[in-house]
Amino acid sequence: MEAEGRVSKVLKELVERLAVAPTQANRDAFLRGLVMSMIWTPIRTQKEGPPQPMTLGPDGQPALLVYADGSAALREPGVKSAGGGPGRESLERALASGAKLTVTTGHETTAPQAVVTAGEIPAVLALGRAEDPVLGVITWHPSSDDDNGFWEFEAGPVENHSVAGVVVPDAPWESIRPDELSRIRQTVQWVRGNDFAVRSHIAAEMWDWWYNEYCDPPDREEVRTQEEFRDKLSLEVIRFEPGEDGFLDYADHGLVCGYGIRVYVRPDGRFTRGPEIG
Repeated sequence: MEAEGRVSKVLKELVERLAVAPTQANRDAFLRGLVMSMIWTPIRTQKEGPPQPMTLGPDGQPALLVYADGSAALREPGVKSAGGGPGRESLERALASGAKLTVTTGHETTAPQAVVTAGEIPAVLALGRAEDPVLGVITWHPSSDDDNGFWEFEAGPVENHSVAGVVVPDAPWESIRPDELSRIRQTVQWVRGNDFAVRSHIAAEMWDWWYNEYCDPPDREEVRTQEEFRDKLSLEVIRFEPGEDGFLDYADHGLVCGYGIRVYVRPDGRFTRGPEIG
């Protein structure tokens, strides 16, 4: 257990802490941790049992059962594999079915667990999302490694197609800082209106090298001009990491064997790095 006053970023530890000391602060930390974390369920066939395990809450009402970590789910008798997914998805399933959600640390009856009531779920879901006038809905995307989650949003449309927006926070589960949010908005707005200029820049920088040194004769037959090279590119991701300019990840559609092409850009449209193969 962590030192007094320090909030864990591991869901299992948050459940255990709440079981030992059911204070409001510990419950708030658990609820935020749940929506920011991966949770796990034993994988069963229909013959072995229901695909989504169920249990009964303290009041005898049905509740969906999930595990705070994969190793605990695997220790359930008769289970050989476990599936992980965002806590948000389990909360949404519980809400849709009108059930509670029980998060446990083990299959034993003595294992610490925490229950989220159906009435609490909408407020818990709101802890992992925000709405922005420029970026739209921003949602937390957890990882099986608690240090590798990120915020995601729709960065498009760009050339009439969807583009993933990714923001890696300074620390696990942290919100996007206001100064970072301003920089991200400006960059995304610039990219939305200047994709053609970005692709033209990449093509101008890479064309001679690609045509004369990299590609094989059959590629030269398919892509004969710098403009055709430009038009093969399509933006897939705009990603922001702490202390870095935004980088744009372009699908190359076979130009460089599918590795992708990356270029870094500031909010005012100045390129600071790249293009480089991803």
